[in-house]
Amino acid sequence: MKKYKKTLVTVVAMIILVIAAILADNAHQNIKNPGIVKNKTVQLTAYRDGQKPEKELKKKNEESSSDKIELKAKEKPKDSTQAKDEEKTEGTVKVNPGEKTDGKTTAKLEEKASVKTDKSVYEAQAENSETKYPKETNTAPGTKDESEKSYCTISVSCAEILNNMDKLNKDKRGIIPANGIILPAAKVEFSEGESVFDVTLREMQRAKIHFEFNKTPSYNSVYVEGINNIYEFDCGDMSGWLYKVNGKTASYGCSQYKLKDGDVISWEYTCNMGEDVGGSSVSGE
Repeated sequence: MKKYKKTLVTVVAMIILVIAAILADNAHQNIKNPGIVKNKTVQLTAYRDGQKPEKELKKKNEESSSDKIELKAKEKPKDSTQAKDEEKTEGTVKVNPGEKTDGKTTAKLEEKASVKTDKSVYEAQAENSETKYPKETNTAPGTKDESEKSYCTISVSCAEILNNMDKLNKDKRGIIPANGIILPAAKVEFSEGESVFDVTLREMQRAKIHFEFNKTPSYNSVYVEGINNIYEFDCGDMSGWLYKVNGKTASYGCSQYKLKDGDVISWEYTCNMGEDVGGSSVSGE
C-alpha cells in the first residue's frame, strides 16, 4: 500500500511539473507576442456576437480594393480634346426657358457662363473674315468709278429738210424720217481725249446708221459727207451736215474738237449754210 501511494505521488508530481512547464512556455510566448491572447479573445467575442473576425474583414477589403483598381485600369483614358471640351462646359448652366428652379421661373441662364468666351470667338472670326475676304466693290479692276466717268449727249436731225422738200432730191424723199429725227438724244460715255468725231463714229456704228466721211490724215481732219444716206447738196447747193456743241457751231473739224464732261453734241442738216439752223460760231479747246 505504501508502495502504491508513493507511485501515485510521483505521477501527480510529474503531471504538476508537465502542467507547470506548459504554463511557463505559454507565459514565455505571451511575453514575446502580447497581442495573441487579445486577438484570440477579440475573435472569440466577434464569433460569439455574430460578427466576422478581423482577418476575414481585412481580406474582403483587400479584395474589393483590388477590384476597384482593375476597373480603373479598364477605363479608357480621356484624350486631350475630350478634356478640353469638359473644361469648356465646366461652369456652364443650361436651363430650358420656363423651367422652375427653387420655385422661381428662370428665363435664360445659358448666357452667364460662356458669354465672354463666345464674344471673343465671334470677334476673332469677324476679324479673320474681314482679312481673308475684303469688302466687295462693284467696280471691276481697271475701270473707273461712276463719279470719275465722263458723259456727253449726242443727237442727229434732218428736220430742216422738211421745210425744203421742194429742193430735196426726189430719190431721197423715201428715207427722210417723218419727224426728221435720225438719232434721238442719247447720253453716252466717252474717254478722256476723245473728239466729237470719235463719239459720233462709235454711236453711228452702234445704232447701225449709215455714216460716211472723208478723212485727211496729214491735217488730222475729217469731213462728214453723209448720214443715213443723206449727203451734201441733196437739198440745194448750200446744203450739208454740220455739228454743234452746246448749241454752238465750231469753226474747225469735228476730229479736232476734244470733248468735256457734260457736252451736248447735235448733228443737223442745213439747207442754207447753217443760217437756217441758228448756229453761232464757237472755238473749242
